[in-house]
Amino acid sequence: MCTICEQIFQHEDYLNLHMRHQHTTWKCSYCSKEFPYSRNLRDHQNEAHADLRHISCTKCDEKFFKREHLNQHTKQFHIPVTCELCAEPFSCRSDMTRHRLAEHPKEPIHKCTVCDFRASRKRTIHTHHFRKHGIGKGRYLVY
Repeated sequence: MCTICEQIFQHEDYLNLHMRHQHTTWKCSYCSKEFPYSRNLRDHQNEAHADLRHISCTKCDEKFFKREHLNQHTKQFHIPVTCELCAEPFSCRSDMTRHRLAEHPKEPIHKCTVCDFRASRKRTIHTHHFRKHGIGKGRYLVY
């Protein structure tokens, strides 16, 4: 059981995920301001500390705070990939993702981070996380 919001979980792993996603604050390493979600911190840093982005992509004009962000960017936009379903080549991962959604809409491309469940829509994964693992607030549920 969560000691903060008293939500009950079947497994300790689910509680740990819940704690990380619901009750963790994210602190800005530049000004020490705290945020409830990592995306809020990212938005803050991009707006308030944009001049501190010092790691540059060698293939485009993007700049990043951390090398790991550059690595994610490089994988998404600058490394050629092939569709696993039809072997069509693409110059970057985002182009392949668009292709899969358009050409293979029934094939699952999103994976649950806890179990082996897969779905073709991200919204379905959020609903699955909430219903099966107690993660999130169910904001994606449709009744």
